[in-house]
Amino acid sequence: MSASKFLSFLILASIVSFTVAVLCRTGVDTVEGPTVDCLSNQCLNTTSPESTVYSCDYSKVCDMIRLKDECIREGDKIICCCYSDECNFGSPFNSAYLYSSMIQIRSLDAHIHPLY
Repeated sequence: MSASKFLSFLILASIVSFTVAVLCRTGVDTVEGPTVDCLSNQCLNTTSPESTVYSCDYSKVCDMIRLKDECIREGDKIICCCYSDECNFGSPFNSAYLYSSMIQIRSLDAHIHPLY
């Protein structure tokens, strides 16, 4: 293997080895699920009067509505998205209502239809 190919291989290997997904908590209300390795790199928390659900953003809702470390509120429903390990659960994120008091809340964009 030539030196330039070897160097290219090392660079590619280092990039791949540093691609790490975000760890997200899962669960509903006070029932905790496992912490999951979220390849979408986004954790999600949705809160309504009925329940709070926290998970990895498997459906890519955060990308679709362009949320990054912020929340959207529509009436009594809130969706929050965040990008760091276990950021979607625990104080203050047990409820998006609490978390939304600490970060930016956007109103629902006109081109986005409610997700529920």
